[in-house]
Amino acid sequence: MSQQRRERRKEKSGEPEPGRNWGRIGVYVVVIVVAFGLAYYLGYRSGHKYDSFARCLGDRGVKMYGAWWCSHCKEQKEKFGASFEYAPYVECGVEGNPKGQNPVCVDAGIKHFPTAMSEWTQRLMSIVAILAVCGVVVSSVSLQHHYAKSKTEYCEIGEAFNCDIVNRSEYSSLLGIPVALIGMLGYAALAGLATVYRERQETPSLLLGGAGAGLAFALYLTYIEARVLGVWCILCLSSLAVIASITVTSCVVWVRSRD
Repeated sequence: MSQQRRERRKEKSGEPEPGRNWGRIGVYVVVIVVAFGLAYYLGYRSGHKYDSFARCLGDRGVKMYGAWWCSHCKEQKEKFGASFEYAPYVECGVEGNPKGQNPVCVDAGIKHFPTAMSEWTQRLMSIVAILAVCGVVVSSVSLQHHYAKSKTEYCEIGEAFNCDIVNRSEYSSLLGIPVALIGMLGYAALAGLATVYRERQETPSLLLGGAGAGLAFALYLTYIEARVLGVWCILCLSSLAVIASITVTSCVVWVRSRD
């Protein structure tokens, strides 16, 4: 049988020509497409696995401060991967000037990079700093009256209030150091934590610990006024109100830092 007859017979019978298995080719195409789709999906998921976390930071009002020259900032960006586009990032550096800084970051008191801080935390830290300055002022006035010899008229109200008796009593010094001076140094330390070191991770704990210790000491002095000396000092009570307010605010900062 000639070759032409065999070809005509195959055409009549509908048999496919050798080497053209369309079903197998179709399977190969489907497998290749599925493989590419799966690879793209896994790659996308790998690059965007922190999308929810990055969005959550923004929803909570957290801002990430960094600089283009900061190597640690680059490491954080790499860890976020493609999800970094959703992160609330603030560029503090000035391109081409490693010593320059964005005014927004200057106003926020950012000194170190990278730093992450919410707007609420910044406001609370500012409140603590303002209260601490008020505490320094009150303590400095008390220190002046501690060494003064003249009578403090504005602080003497009847028999219940007399700052001179309190500020010049044996309880107005601790190991030879005026209590008012200790108060000034304590308030200054709290102000430093709330401003210069506000972005450090350990600051909320240090702030709460320092404020708590100051409040305990102020309550002890208040007990001395009430039970031992029998008179009240307006300056001391003002200082008690200030340190109590700082303690409450610091507690809120600490709780928010734990979230």
